[in-house]
Amino acid sequence: MNERKIGLPALALALWLTMLMFLPAACGSGRVQEEDRIATRVAEEQAVAATLTAAAGGNDAAVAPPTSTPIPATAAPAPTEPPPTPTPIVATVVPALTEAPSPTPTPIVAAVIPVDGSVGEGREILISEFGRAVLVPGIRITTDGSLVVFGDELTARVKVFDDRGSVKEDGFGIDTVTFEVVGAAGSYQKTEEQAPYCLFGGNDPACPGITLGADGANWPPGRYDATITIQGEEDWLQSQWFWQFCVQSCEG
Repeated sequence: MNERKIGLPALALALWLTMLMFLPAACGSGRVQEEDRIATRVAEEQAVAATLTAAAGGNDAAVAPPTSTPIPATAAPAPTEPPPTPTPIVATVVPALTEAPSPTPTPIVAAVIPVDGSVGEGREILISEFGRAVLVPGIRITTDGSLVVFGDELTARVKVFDDRGSVKEDGFGIDTVTFEVVGAAGSYQKTEEQAPYCLFGGNDPACPGITLGADGANWPPGRYDATITIQGEEDWLQSQWFWQFCVQSCEG
């Protein structure tokens, strides 16, 4: 076998061609590395620039550092005048009012006129402190012998109780008192169921009566006969008192 020997020029040419083949790759790798280095450098510079910009307040997107709210200064109070010394209040002691005593009722002045007679089982029991008598309270009367004469007004009452009881007050133990009056013009009757027992009714102890001038037609002048029937509550005892009187005159 014949071997062909390569000469030096041929060997150098082969080496050169081989270097040419790897040179682009080497150059390309170096270029890439250089580009990466440059990019890294640019990024670092941009980061530094951004940091500086944020610190300088030039970037709108950067978060502003917190600011402290200034504390307003408290104004010193203006000098005021001392308050005036209060005038002492002098208390006036007013004596306590005392209630006026209740007025003492004026006693009713009444003429006590004994009756002309009486009948009934209770005649000694159904009586008053005046015995068997008619009272003529508070009006002007005169007499004609033993008879009472009424001038301008006419009224009468009786006070009576059951004398057997412990209470000696008007009306105690009494059921009713009936007045019957007969005169020339007719008759009149009134029954009272509670004290005071008045000829013309009512609850006033003064027993207001009638004015004879206004009622002259019903009570003409003359003599009148009255029968007063007292009915007791216990044992149904009864007593009748008889009494005569005159209106303006006993004539007629």
